[in-house]
Amino acid sequence: MADKWPLANGNWSNAANWNGGTKPVAGDDVYADGKTVTIDEDVNLGSGNIYTTQRSGGTLGGTFNLNNNRTVTATLISGSSSSYALTGGTGCTVNCTTLTNGWISPVSGTVNGNVIGGSSGSRYGISTPSGTTTINGNVTGSNAGTENVGMTLNSGTVTINGNVVGGNGSNTSGQYQNYGILHTTNSSVTLIINGNVTSNGVGGVRLASAQSGITVSCTVNGNVTAGSLASDNHGITVISATPTTNVTVTGNATGNQGDGIQFRGLGTCIIQGNATGGANGYGASNNTVGGTLRVYGCAIGNNFGLGGDSAGWPGVFGTGTSAGGVDTTTTVRAMKSGAKGQAAIAGRVFLDTTDLANSFAKFRTAPSSFTEYTFGPAENIGGQPA
Repeated sequence: MADKWPLANGNWSNAANWNGGTKPVAGDDVYADGKTVTIDEDVNLGSGNIYTTQRSGGTLGGTFNLNNNRTVTATLISGSSSSYALTGGTGCTVNCTTLTNGWISPVSGTVNGNVIGGSSGSRYGISTPSGTTTINGNVTGSNAGTENVGMTLNSGTVTINGNVVGGNGSNTSGQYQNYGILHTTNSSVTLIINGNVTSNGVGGVRLASAQSGITVSCTVNGNVTAGSLASDNHGITVISATPTTNVTVTGNATGNQGDGIQFRGLGTCIIQGNATGGANGYGASNNTVGGTLRVYGCAIGNNFGLGGDSAGWPGVFGTGTSAGGVDTTTTVRAMKSGAKGQAAIAGRVFLDTTDLANSFAKFRTAPSSFTEYTFGPAENIGGQPA
């Protein structure tokens, strides 16, 4: 089909303002061409695409402003190094295969498709949403450039019905890496992820607001796994102790080259599944004053030993008493040494005594066999092994 672009700023519905005197139709590739176009009607381009990148002979930039309650359908919606593809709009729906550097300041919007960070100039897949935002797809940080986050959070409630994955880009001084999701603003926010979180190269989710008096809530109905590159690649990082940050994971937390979950905030981090150490990171760590980490599954050491991992990392780490005498609280319900004997816990970690019937401690016997030896519920008379 054809390439279409506006001749001046104006409404999408105005056929006279498009090259050739006709509006774009299904299959067309549409460029903003440096202009501001207001989408004042529903748009269905089918296999066509929407760009603010530069067409051959055209102008870089521009944007498509969304009127309220509009629906936009295209295959690829891609912004440029200078501008997002879509701007604003309340109650709008975007149907696409991929939205990259795509939408700034939506209010209670819905995306049916995957969201990916841009490739240059600190561009995000979705930037600063508010109200109630729903993503029916995956959210991924970019594999190119710097600070090209999949989605930045602002306020309200964000629900992602898909996976969150960190990108592979690297950071420079003063800039964030290509996280899947990043929250640094001064507003309370609720994040619900109905899928898995994987840090890949850099972090999957980073909650780093420095604003006191706000509450950040993050629920992951899936597993959280650190990535394979050694550069701030924790699955979930809570970086600031100022806001109250509550994290709940219904699945497992697994370390790799970073921690599955690195919790450094006020509030509570709850892991319903297991926390397993990786090659160079904890399954979960509690590294701040005043925070609580609870593992209701099992803390498991990594595969440290001859023929296995080169360094020992337990499943759960709890920091010790601070200089001021206030300490964190880190608890586990069960613990298991790694396959070659690596301890399951380190630092200041307590036994969760609320369900002793399901508590156990498994250790390895002599190196010749590495057989497991279990202190289990049958021995837990009065909370002590026989």
